[in-house]
Amino acid sequence: MADGSGDFKESAQGMGVVCAILCGLAAYAVNDGNLGPTIIAAGAGYGAGRLLVFIFHTIRQLIISVIVLALAAGLFAWRVGQVSGTLHPNPPPVDSNTDETSTPEPAPAPPTKVEVAAAKKIWFGNNCFGPVDLYIEWQSPDEGWVFNGPWRIAEGPSHFLRLPNGNFVMAASPEIYIYAHVPGTDIEWSGDHRESVDGRTYAMMKPNITITDPSYDFALNCDNAEAAQAAATNMTANAM
Repeated sequence: MADGSGDFKESAQGMGVVCAILCGLAAYAVNDGNLGPTIIAAGAGYGAGRLLVFIFHTIRQLIISVIVLALAAGLFAWRVGQVSGTLHPNPPPVDSNTDETSTPEPAPAPPTKVEVAAAKKIWFGNNCFGPVDLYIEWQSPDEGWVFNGPWRIAEGPSHFLRLPNGNFVMAASPEIYIYAHVPGTDIEWSGDHRESVDGRTYAMMKPNITITDPSYDFALNCDNAEAAQAAATNMTANAM
């Protein structure tokens, strides 16, 4: 079997002969059969053919060598990585300040659950000498902000507010606003918090709330007791 060198020589000779014939024929035709130029052209064609084969063979050998070297380098790098991973697996981090015989610290206690305040009733005290019409706005645990009123609250120290269905008014927080007045007088309790309901705007205020176990408590005192007393007397007379 012929080796690579023999194949190259045969290819170079063959290409040289072909180029010699072509160049000789071309020179013979151009020079009207003159043998001198024809022989020179044939010789030049033979040399050029062999040179072309040599250049092509050299380039092919370079390309093959580069491919082989790249594959060998990739295989070598992969193999080195496999061996390195086998001989030197990643060890767990070691704390140099930790004594292996020491007792581990106990796990932190779970965070304390924040208790949400339960809904409370609303207690109202009327310390005037007659009834008071009361409007309130509060945060219901089920419905959010609710406005209702009026409650006609008779004089007396204690009243738990009830809804028309008989249920107690329940507030989720002490954020309560009120508007109240003594019927038939100019005595009222109002503030800067505006609430518009059914075309009427109420100027509401935050009363001083006392938080007890069952309820949020507040009371109203008439600034003008005589006017409140007169209003109550007039209302009683008109009712008779």
